[in-house]
Amino acid sequence: MASSLEIIEQKILDKTGELTIDCLLDCIQALVTDCNHPALKRLKNIDLFLQRYEKLSSFIVDNRLKPSDFDVIKTIGRGAFGKVDLVRHKSSKQVYAMKLLSKSEMIKRSESAFYWEERYIMAHATTEWIVKLHFAFQDKKYLYMVMDYIPGGDLVNLMSNFDVPEKWAQFYCAEIVLAIDSIHRMGFVHRDVKPDNMLLDKNGHIRLADFGTCMRMDPDNLVWCDTAVGTPDYISPEVLESQSSSSNIKRPYSNLCDWWSVGVILFEMIIGYTPFYADSLVATYGKIMDHKNSLQFDAEVPISKEAKSLIRDLLTDQTERLGKNGIKEIMAHPFFKNENWTFENIHQSVPPVIPDLKSDDDTSNFEDIEERDNSLEDNSFPIPKAFAGDQLPFVGFTYSSHDEYFSRPIISKATVVASPATVTDKPLTTPSATIPAVLSTPAAVVLPTQVVPTPPVTNNKPAVISPPPIAPKPITPLPPVLATPPIPVPVVAPIVSNLAPVTTIKENNVSPVVNKISQAEERLIYIEKEKDRIQKELDDLRSKVESKDKSIETLHEREESLIKQLEETNKEMAYRLEEIKTELENRDEKVELLQRQLHQERLLKGQAAVNKLAEIMYRKDPKKSNKENSYELRKREKECRKLQQNLTTERERFDQTVARLQKNLSETQAALHDEGQSRLRLEMELDEMKKKLEQQRSLQAGTDGNAVSGVDISQGALVLLNGFVQRESRHIVASAVSSSSGSRRGAIKSQH
Repeated sequence: MASSLEIIEQKILDKTGELTIDCLLDCIQALVTDCNHPALKRLKNIDLFLQRYEKLSSFIVDNRLKPSDFDVIKTIGRGAFGKVDLVRHKSSKQVYAMKLLSKSEMIKRSESAFYWEERYIMAHATTEWIVKLHFAFQDKKYLYMVMDYIPGGDLVNLMSNFDVPEKWAQFYCAEIVLAIDSIHRMGFVHRDVKPDNMLLDKNGHIRLADFGTCMRMDPDNLVWCDTAVGTPDYISPEVLESQSSSSNIKRPYSNLCDWWSVGVILFEMIIGYTPFYADSLVATYGKIMDHKNSLQFDAEVPISKEAKSLIRDLLTDQTERLGKNGIKEIMAHPFFKNENWTFENIHQSVPPVIPDLKSDDDTSNFEDIEERDNSLEDNSFPIPKAFAGDQLPFVGFTYSSHDEYFSRPIISKATVVASPATVTDKPLTTPSATIPAVLSTPAAVVLPTQVVPTPPVTNNKPAVISPPPIAPKPITPLPPVLATPPIPVPVVAPIVSNLAPVTTIKENNVSPVVNKISQAEERLIYIEKEKDRIQKELDDLRSKVESKDKSIETLHEREESLIKQLEETNKEMAYRLEEIKTELENRDEKVELLQRQLHQERLLKGQAAVNKLAEIMYRKDPKKSNKENSYELRKREKECRKLQQNLTTERERFDQTVARLQKNLSETQAALHDEGQSRLRLEMELDEMKKKLEQQRSLQAGTDGNAVSGVDISQGALVLLNGFVQRESRHIVASAVSSSSGSRRGAIKSQH
């Protein structure tokens, strides 16, 4: 059962997940950047946070990948959100294409900016048809994506340099189908498939690029979006319907919109222009919506029935469009049948045109992009007065395909602490264990005249002689006479005389005993000497036995090691023998494979030579500038139509704004006129009341207090009426002034 820390560790190590090291570092940088403003530093908590982490954030920025790590060679592309530069990494000297995206523009047009989808597709795609992302990083103003540099240019450049025959169109269309299918398999819809996004790598094969319009499909393989995306000439009818829907009900569409664009590209490659080309954007959209009647083939351009069939099957309603049942039905179309390649091996075949490159940074296949003065562009966020979180939407965008933080493998905790059984493979041995137990057992006393019995030899062990025990020296008892008390002299004389014979007899009996004692003592001395000698011999024998035991143990160990070595040698020889047998068995297969490869290389070289001749034959003559100029003119017209589309949209918005402001202005003027008339009427009534008051004053001069009080009341009413008229007048004038100034500001903003 994995612990919580191990689960977090697995999450961090998963590059496809959201909890990565780069994401955590982005969090620190984003918070420090968003908090590092004078208005926010006044808050105590934010100031303490910056004091703690501002230096750490600077350290992170200095040690992570940044734009200064690359040398910019040339700008090779420019779009609505940024540009694409050809760069060389300073340390590795590798050439990349680096895409810059403005963060502020991403936030302003978030409904049409899909930078997260673009990063995900290029970072996690496992196919050869998609441009790979190597690094993604950011600073305060821009997002940076460092990708493969595809030096062969795009299909637009190819079609401008060659008259593309149908066989070439067949090859490139097949690769486009596989490239788009790889996007669909990842769960995305491209929505802007066009020749500009089809690049040719150094070998001449298609690589799909520019995924800034890609959108992830829902579980029903549908996309819900009403934002204008795509290029007018290549957009599908269902996408137009989703954008032009006036009701609040959104109309979804599927990935079939990409197959429509493939049909347009195939038509353009063979015929030379797009099928729904018109002088205006509205006319182009009208032809697309009426595609059943507007799709016409040029009779002067040769085209096969299979190509017409495929184009018609792709440029039709989505309910009938080829590909609604999967890519298999597109691949099975008769248009793709040929003898040179299949969909399975097309990437290993020779393409019709192989780019002629002089170096790894050759940009001859890309148009020269006009350099802009970046100093005039302000892509920074406005200075906030409160916490805005401008950098938070980009947390986690940083990515690296290389193992920057985990260059060394993490050792499992289970292998850090070795188990006792793995400390040594040899069992512990005790030399003393080989000594026979007989050494610790007592043996009988060995006399010189005795023959020492030899114990039997067991287990190939030498017999050991036990030392004889030491016999205790006998104690001689004292005579009884010496043990009695002294006797008086008068009594002793007769006793001694009587005991003389007894003493003589005892002496005669004691002398042999004394002799025996002396002999026994001599014998004891001899036995002790023998005992010392035998003890020395026993010690010598013990040392010899121990040395022999050690020698035997060493020999046993040596024998075991030799047996193991022999077994390992036998296993190794058997394994080597099996390898040799397998190698001998596979040699014939390798020879056949090499023969097939040689035959394939010969065919490929022949095909390359044929393609080179075809390339020379189909290359457009520079002298024939009319076709080239017409193609360039059509290309410029496409760009103009796209700009015209944007201009028309902005004009419509401006007209709506102006109409609304004019309506408000007219209403304000009418209200002002009415208020003016009311004021004049009130002033006239006021003048009449003043005249009446003057008349009453002159007629009722000198009357009683009641009349005077009535006059005072009339004067008070008059004062109140004057105040009301003045307030209403000021209110009307202020309303008119504010309405007119607001109208001017709205008109100026709409113009910008």
